[in-house]
Formats: sequence, C-alpha cells, structure tokens
Amino acid sequence: MITTVVNYPNNRKLVRQTITLDKDLNFKEVKVVDESDITQMKMTFTNMDLSPTIEKDTFNLNSIMKTPTTTPTPSPSTSPNPSASPTPTPSPSTSPSQTPAATPNPTTQTGTLEDVIYPLYIPSGTKLSNQERVKKSDGERVIMSFEGEKPFMLVEETTSIPEELEIIPTFGEPCFVTDTLASLTDTSLTWSSNGIDYYLVSDVMSQDELLEIARSVSAIPTMK
Repeated sequence: MITTVVNYPNNRKLVRQTITLDKDLNFKEVKVVDESDITQMKMTFTNMDLSPTIEKDTFNLNSIMKTPTTTPTPSPSTSPNPSASPTPTPSPSTSPSQTPAATPNPTTQTGTLEDVIYPLYIPSGTKLSNQERVKKSDGERVIMSFEGEKPFMLVEETTSIPEELEIIPTFGEPCFVTDTLASLTDTSLTWSSNGIDYYLVSDVMSQDELLEIARSVSAIPTMK
C-alpha cells in the first residue's frame, strides 16, 4: 500500500488529500480532510477496468447529436374518393406570374414597434419632452427624452436575432427587472423583454431610481 498526501489551500483553508494505491499502483481510496483532520469526502475503489470496450463513435459529436429524421409518407388510398378534385400539378413551362407566391418566413420579416411602452413611474418634476422613431435595417427604434428635475432617456428597439451564436460583452452589475436579467451601471440600465431591447440612462438619477423606472415599464402598452 502506497499513500501520498497533497496539501492545497481551499477558500483560505488548508485541505489535505490522501491517495491510497495497491501494489499495482491502482487506486484503492481517495480521501479529503480539512485542517482539523475531519473527512470531507471519501471515495473507495473496489474494481477498476483498465481496458474497457468503447465504441468508436462514443465520443463523436456528430453521432451524439444526431437525431433521426423521418418524413411522413401518405398511406396509399385503396378506394379513391370520386368527389375529390385532383390537385393541379404545375408544369415546367409555368410562367412566374402563374406560380403561387411563397409565404414569407416570419423569422426574416422586419420587426416593428406597434405601440410605444411608456414607464408608469416618472420622477416628480419630470415629463416627456421629445419622442423620435427611427428605422433600423432590421426593425425600429424609439427614443424618448424626459426633461425636468430628474432628466433621463429611454430607448426601446426591436431585438435583433443573429443567425449564428454571438457573445456580446456587457458592462455593469447583473440584477433582475420584472421577468428578465438586466445590466446596471452608475448611470445606465439595459435589459431585454418580449422581443424589445431597452436602454435607460441618466446622469443625475441613482441606481434605485433607474430600477424603479425600469420596473414600471409594463409589457402592455399604456397611455401617455
């Protein structure tokens, strides 16, 4: 029996790991104790298979992620319905004007903001001074400016969904706003909900005030 001891810090505490091997250097026991010699974890090995049988596609990503796809085929009708009218098949010589228009893919349509969503809470002495709607290449953006004792700006725009996975860096402290996760800094708050991206910014308001305004933005369009 061979015993090895490894000491390493964990959360500023010294932890000792003891590994016990047999004469063939196979694992027999692994034990982790804290600085007071109290066992925190223990693993005992009774049998080890050093030559397991592994299929060649076991670690193949394409094989693991592959899902069977089946195309439903209509069952042949043994007794055709005489009242059913045959469906015309377009011939190769059909002109483009005679070809039925294809149904547009909803994922490629341009998003629009049908209704502007106003915050239900506005600080005292502050009011909406300007509102501008801007067209984007893949949607719309609404910029609302509020002036007064606590001026701020609220931007709402349709969410852009990329075709491929993207990693977008964000800055700020994570926090919850209604039903989603937001990013909060000293002067701004950003979040997305129900297909709309929100950006709230103010140089004079506190973080609590920014959060109060953001949480008052309802998903249901409201009156001014």
